[in-house]
Amino acid sequence: MIRPLFALLGGLAAALICGPLLALASATLAQQVYGPFEKLAYMRSGMTGGSLGIAIGLGSGAWLVLRDNGSPAGPAVAWLWVGAFIVLVCLGWVAAQ
Repeated sequence: MIRPLFALLGGLAAALICGPLLALASATLAQQVYGPFEKLAYMRSGMTGGSLGIAIGLGSGAWLVLRDNGSPAGPAVAWLWVGAFIVLVCLGWVAAQ
């Protein structure tokens, strides 16, 4: 009964990690491909990358928690939330600059 809850929490934490990172990476890639004048391309690729990152994060976080019949689920969820906290603190610090 607790494994699906851990899988959901792990998926959410991984989505919080993968979403912003993939959005930033895809927007930077669009900047390199399209040049400095196509700001709409940055936004569109950032949104697409963020959506893809959330989907990948949900799937991979749930897989990470549910693999091996959920035996290492507690530490996996804890470390995923530590990573999510670090990513969110870094994004907040960059936004405050």
